[in-house]
Amino acid sequence: MKSEVVKDLKSQLHVITNKLSKEKMKPVKNNNFIKPTGGLWTSTYHPIYGSEWVQYSMNIGGILLPDSEFWDGYLLIPHKNARLFIIDGYQDLKELMDNFKIEMKLRNPSFYSPREDFTIDFEKLQKEYDGIQLTKKGLAETKTTYPFNLDGWDVESTIWFRWVFKKAYPIRQKFSYKESLSHVAL
Repeated sequence: MKSEVVKDLKSQLHVITNKLSKEKMKPVKNNNFIKPTGGLWTSTYHPIYGSEWVQYSMNIGGILLPDSEFWDGYLLIPHKNARLFIIDGYQDLKELMDNFKIEMKLRNPSFYSPREDFTIDFEKLQKEYDGIQLTKKGLAETKTTYPFNLDGWDVESTIWFRWVFKKAYPIRQKFSYKESLSHVAL
């Protein structure tokens, strides 16, 4: 089973408007969807563009945007020994599902979304890992695949199952909009 201790994981950005702390982090729970409830979501921080999540939010607009031009959140520095399952392609997702899948009870295929018969057993996975990171390449290779896909994970991101950060800095910053992040190393 693939297990990676992350040695060079870059700073992570968690966008939030209220106070973040270890005590407020809720355990992950399966919820019959490709994402769990609980945990802590981050995306790799970029000092000018924020993160892929910030750029995605700017692109789709709506309630995801802050009330002002400044974004509030936390810059999180993971411990060097954080254990992440990294999905960098379809083969990684298949390996994950071969060991940590559960059947979804509700199947709702649509014209725009691929059929999803299985999801990740996050509750089981959290016993062995501190989180899952989906890379930009992994997102491109797993968004519309079958029988396993990560449709609904919209950007490069990490779901953390527990607090494995050596530092957490509050951040309030204005980020620039980039029409395409394909040339930006995030």
